[in-house]
Amino acid sequence: MRDTAARRLLTIVTASLLCATSAACGSDAAKSADQAPVSARAQTEAAPSSRRSGDVKVLGKITATVDGKTRTWFAVAGQAKTGRYASAGWSGRDDGTRTVSIGGLDSENPPVATFENDVQAGQVSFGDYHGSTIMLLFTAPAGSETLKVDLERPEGPASLAYMPVATPDLAGVYMVGPGSLEITRLSFDGGMARVEGRFEGTLRTTSGGAPVSIQNGRFEISSIPALDELGQ
Repeated sequence: MRDTAARRLLTIVTASLLCATSAACGSDAAKSADQAPVSARAQTEAAPSSRRSGDVKVLGKITATVDGKTRTWFAVAGQAKTGRYASAGWSGRDDGTRTVSIGGLDSENPPVATFENDVQAGQVSFGDYHGSTIMLLFTAPAGSETLKVDLERPEGPASLAYMPVATPDLAGVYMVGPGSLEITRLSFDGGMARVEGRFEGTLRTTSGGAPVSIQNGRFEISSIPALDELGQ
């Protein structure tokens, strides 16, 4: 994977996790949603209802086994320094395709009020949050309710990224390697998206080193806002 492609994906990862208000956020995600893979399997369980934890609203959760250890992350929404914030969001294009990004933090009540993001300047900060993050991003054709893609190319229709410690530093992001992302349910209602699926991958940083194995990934997220509606 070329360094320029890696930096492009890192921008998406951090913007997806830290995006607050700004239509530019939504358009950036839409333009860059051409980045990695997906697979499929039907589920009958209902997506969890969103709930509040302190000042933060929990939209759903992501679980996976990372190097043999079970981990849980939460998609959340709240008020950041730069405006309204959500770690999951979606954006649409004129041809009906939609890009959905799902960011997970390992706390139900992370310090969202300390988060900052300047998409135009490329400056981002997780503030007082120092936990891990995981991000899934995919682009679905118009009308799609399921999707299946293998994570083989650095620039495909979906991507998976993992940070053991939240950082805007490229060297700390695991995102290079094969894997799969299955969207088993995708729906839109009242401007909100709902998505369920599973994923796995063997990821490395761009600097090499030991890979991270992510297996048995599952997610159920509801009430995902449109990125260009945040803050309005």
